[in-house]
Amino acid sequence: AVAAMVDPDGNTIGVSGLVNDVPGQVWVAVVYPSNWLDYRLEAVDTAGRSTVLGAMHLDSGAWKWAGRLPSGELQTLRIVRPDGTVTCIGALPV
Repeated sequence: AVAAMVDPDGNTIGVSGLVNDVPGQVWVAVVYPSNWLDYRLEAVDTAGRSTVLGAMHLDSGAWKWAGRLPSGELQTLRIVRPDGTVTCIGALPV
């Protein structure tokens, strides 16, 4: 299953999904300009608290990340620039 990653204007700019359909193992890929070299992926829980999952890596024209989600009541994934601007948000893939 996959979930859309959507920018503040409502445009779908990428997707997230489960790695090999394993719950808690997630991949994310979005298309952004490469003018920011350190986008980071965060998981946000139901109370609005965020946990940094790691840096996005530019690969073949898309920013990508894959790894294990932390435990807890997670609600969304979001990608954030170094200045704190949220560039996109998406539901967790199930």
